[in-house]
Amino acid sequence: MDDSVNLRDVEPPKKQGNNEWGNPVEISVKLKSVLGFNFNLLPDAFKPWVSDIAHRMQCPPDYVAVSGMVELSTIVGKKGLINPKAKDDWTVCPNLNGLNIGRPSAMKTPAANEALKPLQRLEIKAKEAYIQALADNETQEFINKEGRVLAEKQAKALIKDKKFAAAKQVLLENPEQPDKPTRTRYLVNDATVEKLGELLNENSNGLMLYRDEISGFLKTIDREDRSNDRAFYLECFNGLGRYL
Repeated sequence: MDDSVNLRDVEPPKKQGNNEWGNPVEISVKLKSVLGFNFNLLPDAFKPWVSDIAHRMQCPPDYVAVSGMVELSTIVGKKGLINPKAKDDWTVCPNLNGLNIGRPSAMKTPAANEALKPLQRLEIKAKEAYIQALADNETQEFINKEGRVLAEKQAKALIKDKKFAAAKQVLLENPEQPDKPTRTRYLVNDATVEKLGELLNENSNGLMLYRDEISGFLKTIDREDRSNDRAFYLECFNGLGRYL
């Protein structure tokens, strides 16, 4: 059955009083039904996982699948670049963006949170590793600092004896202060583009920006004082930019 409507067959509304446009006409065109989610679109390893979450949450599998695939692209990042053409340097990064749409209380947020648990666990482990790295760095800084003081005293004594080569070797063997460790990030929820630029500079493989309510995100980038935000996110689209 053809649900289309020929607008020429619709009688225009009659003007009433001062209403230039007349009374509105109800749109009776019905949307066609949407195809159900096809599990064959997912990697084999994802099929039972998505199905299990959707069954337990009693929600459409789409919500889980979309979140899971975007999560996977976050972990792969620039480690899985694709060259579609054999004789061309065109490079594509599997950088995915996802958006779950549904009525209120359709289980969008619980489904997405459940699917993102593996990424959240990676985020927690990375934070624990960062705290340990900071402690190790502080210890190494003390060793290097005190070692440098002793090395300089030894080098001065060698210089007095005109043993310049030995003095130079002593100083070279004592390293300078180590670089500060950086924290590996996988997931951020709400950050300015300035902070995101710093995080992307420290995490060249990329990370996920997750917003529970997309309306808040869209309102933010539409503000006049955040006019550069939209350009920043467009540059992030292909996942191959540099943000220094």
